[in-house]
Amino acid sequence: MSSRRPKLISRLQIPRNGAQKKVEASLQIIVKAERAFTIVLKGAPRLKAHSYSVSPSKTCALLESLGIETVPVIVGPVSYFLLSKPAKSVEKSFSLLSLIDKILPIYMEVVTELKEAGTTWIQFDEPNLVLDLDSHQLQAFTHAYSELESTVSGLKVLIETYFGDVPAEAYKTLTSLKGVAGFGFDPVRGTKNLDLVNTGFLSGKYLFAGLVDGRNIWANDIVVSLNTLKSLEDKVGKGNIVVSTSCTLLHTAVDLANETKLDKEIKSWFAFAAQKVQEVNALAKALAASSKGFDHRRATNVSARLAAQQKKLGLPVLPTITIGSFHQTMDLRRVRREVKAKKISEDDYVKSIKEEINKVVKLQEELDIDVLVHGEPEYFGEQLSGFAFIVNGWVQSYGSRCVKPPIIYGDVSRPKAITVF
Repeated sequence: MSSRRPKLISRLQIPRNGAQKKVEASLQIIVKAERAFTIVLKGAPRLKAHSYSVSPSKTCALLESLGIETVPVIVGPVSYFLLSKPAKSVEKSFSLLSLIDKILPIYMEVVTELKEAGTTWIQFDEPNLVLDLDSHQLQAFTHAYSELESTVSGLKVLIETYFGDVPAEAYKTLTSLKGVAGFGFDPVRGTKNLDLVNTGFLSGKYLFAGLVDGRNIWANDIVVSLNTLKSLEDKVGKGNIVVSTSCTLLHTAVDLANETKLDKEIKSWFAFAAQKVQEVNALAKALAASSKGFDHRRATNVSARLAAQQKKLGLPVLPTITIGSFHQTMDLRRVRREVKAKKISEDDYVKSIKEEINKVVKLQEELDIDVLVHGEPEYFGEQLSGFAFIVNGWVQSYGSRCVKPPIIYGDVSRPKAITVF
């Protein structure tokens, strides 16, 4: 067991109604901070928590010196354990939540340090509240925040949930937690969250409404979001609703301004992290006004497209198809390197690609697959219409791996054959 103290601070978040220039200036700092921390706790019955060298108050002080008001975001104590895993030597039946009283003093220490640094808001992320939790797990939330109540006194505490609907029982537990000033919900992925708020919300509490989607690259429909905000404001009360992103902006590329090769019209439909911050600010300022939205919806509905596809392809009710690309063999990687280094000709490269496609198509035919794929031995997306490609929009895939995902902005079609030889 490592003697180092677990890292509780997951990121520092900009205030959602902060000044536009400050928000934009701090965005890259915030994104880097979000990607720097992970939850790694190998719990065991003899868990000991120790201090660690990184001072959250120093980070806050640095950003404050830049004129940026910060909201420290900490992984909530219950989700911290529910997202952790025990050491291999620990019995599988052992409950990590039984250790919560051993780590709460560390939370108290961090919160106290942040209070002394002048912090006014602290956000605890409790994403596990959108799962189906049993009574024991829900009780852990009540216990943990009761223990923290005296420590957080004098601060405004936000409990943030995201990525789904909060079940009714969890909602009751969440809204009854002690010492909490606000509750955050993701109405983008959790559409029923709005129903819960409309059926009952605590008077005098803040509602953080995550109406700006943090998990895709589409521009927000300002009109729809604004109407939703007005409806919520009627329920929660003026001054008690805060516009927010649905989750951290870790899942989007940083700034659309870096994409200089996109078609101007297509580009106008998108919003990366910097633009989503602008949308949050715009919505916060427009609660009492209307604004023209962006319509990036397709001209035909899903049922019409499905009927056309079935007429064209004649597939069975449950067609079979492989998911994902076929294995990128060592030979494929080699010829790709060689053609880039101009060690082989383009004709030799195409010949190798054709041979690989023939192999995977033949395999699928032998397996009687309904919808055949060519295995993605090369980058074919740029040969399709309906796709846009970014140059600098790197997004974390997993771990240290990052990708530049293409964007589907309309009906996808093949202007010409690209893998049929």
